[in-house]
Amino acid sequence: MKTKFMSAIAGIAALGLSLPAAAETLSIGYGQDKPPFVSSDCSDGIEVLLARELFKRAGYDIEEKCMANKRLILSYVNGDIDAGVTVPNDKDGMYYTDAFSGFENFVITRTSDNYTIDSVSDLGDVAAIAWNNAAEVLGQEFADVTSKNPKYREASSQISQVKVFLSGRSDAIIIDKNIFRWLTKTIIESGELGDFETDFTYHAIFPGTLDYYIGFTDEDQAKKANDALHSMREDGTYQKILDSYLSF
Repeated sequence: MKTKFMSAIAGIAALGLSLPAAAETLSIGYGQDKPPFVSSDCSDGIEVLLARELFKRAGYDIEEKCMANKRLILSYVNGDIDAGVTVPNDKDGMYYTDAFSGFENFVITRTSDNYTIDSVSDLGDVAAIAWNNAAEVLGQEFADVTSKNPKYREASSQISQVKVFLSGRSDAIIIDKNIFRWLTKTIIESGELGDFETDFTYHAIFPGTLDYYIGFTDEDQAKKANDALHSMREDGTYQKILDSYLSF
């Protein structure tokens, strides 16, 4: 016995009409654990909401994957995922959107420590902690200076990075200012570390905003994503999502 659904399909075929094609599904990856941009499980955050809206506008369904920053870059370059969300645009043979997300990185110290840090070279003997993969994206001078500094280290997650600094186990932290403010506020509210100094000095030694992109192996997918990104910026959706997280 034909169901009503089957009869309807037959009627469409008889009229020479076609059903709308199902949206193509892309696997996309996020670099985890950098709130408020991406939560630890990649289920929430500025970049997650921006990416979901962007791919929806581009006409794609998405399968989301959560991974460490270094694995994210390898995964989209090797074709293990279709797109890497928030990656440098420096790999030959890959295709990128325009700037998707940006970070304002500072060296932050406790004001009472009276550090003078006016250039990358001043980090040569500072016990500083950065995020995983920082030495690969903050420029060659930074990589050279920190490679010779036995006191420099990179944390496995940004929450642990901030905790190390706030607890006094590091003299400086290298981090995006919004991530630092967000995580410091969260730690204060939790009471986990008790009392700690909250008067900080921000040393602006990095030039401007460090931009990141969405990287693809497929040129057409990158173009559609870029068109969607422009649309979100033009109609105010991009800024609205940013403001919903950064109004603290």
